[in-house]
Amino acid sequence: MNKNDQELLQGLHYHIYNRGIGIEKIFFRERNYFYFLEKYDKYLSAYLETFSYCLIPNHFHLLARVRDSILQKDGISDPDVSEQFRKFFISYSMSINKQEQRKGSLFIKNFKRKVILDDNYIRRAIYYIHNNPVHHKLCKNIEDYKWSSYSGILSDKPSKLPKQKIFEWFGGRQGFIDFHKENHSEEEYLF
Repeated sequence: MNKNDQELLQGLHYHIYNRGIGIEKIFFRERNYFYFLEKYDKYLSAYLETFSYCLIPNHFHLLARVRDSILQKDGISDPDVSEQFRKFFISYSMSINKQEQRKGSLFIKNFKRKVILDDNYIRRAIYYIHNNPVHHKLCKNIEDYKWSSYSGILSDKPSKLPKQKIFEWFGGRQGFIDFHKENHSEEEYLF
């Protein structure tokens, strides 16, 4: 079994990412970003607790923990999270194919996942995910990018993101902000 085909195990945190085939776009219009998040919620929120995300025109990153007990949602009781990802990718791809009048796969077949076993790695992964649009020169500052969880984590608006747990990893809200403002070397964050 390829390490990227590993089963997603309950109780573990993962850095999950995937991209379009041949670095093709997966988001063509602004509404696609909203739709992606809606579909992600529909297919995966019962299985995953999501701590951060970033949607880039040709790829995405997530940091999520597989729930200890899978929530019952719409009669779903299948504990295979990878199967839920497959359903999610198919559903999203079918909509994009119809919108763009294209055929075939949209995503690389096997999405990547790396298990995260310590809090330092979690902090680094969250930073890496939020800094991705800066790294790809889509914006100059993390807080300027619309399609990441950074601003949502800092917002007072209700969210499914477990903000208090995220802040605990950084020593509080201000620690979260300060960590994201620090100058981190790229080598430190290569996943």
